[in-house]
Amino acid sequence: MKYFLLKAKGDYIEVKTDKKDYRVHNTLKNIKDNFQESIYLQIHRSFIINFTKIIDIEDNSGPHRKKCDPY
Repeated sequence: MKYFLLKAKGDYIEVKTDKKDYRVHNTLKNIKDNFQESIYLQIHRSFIINFTKIIDIEDNSGPHRKKCDPY
C-alpha cells in the first residue's frame, strides 16, 4: 500500500491512501524509521508526504497568504 500523507495528531497518526483513510496509534518518528522507500519526505514535524503524488505546488507567500491545509 502506498501512503500519500501521514499527519501526526497527538498520540495518533492520520494516514491517507488512494483508497482509504486510517487512524493508527503510533508516532511519526517510529513510522518514518520503518520506511524502506525514499519516496517519502518529512516536510514538517507533523507531516510526511509521498512526493510522487504531488501534482502542483502553489506559492502563497505573498501579502494575501491563505492558510494551506493539505487535505
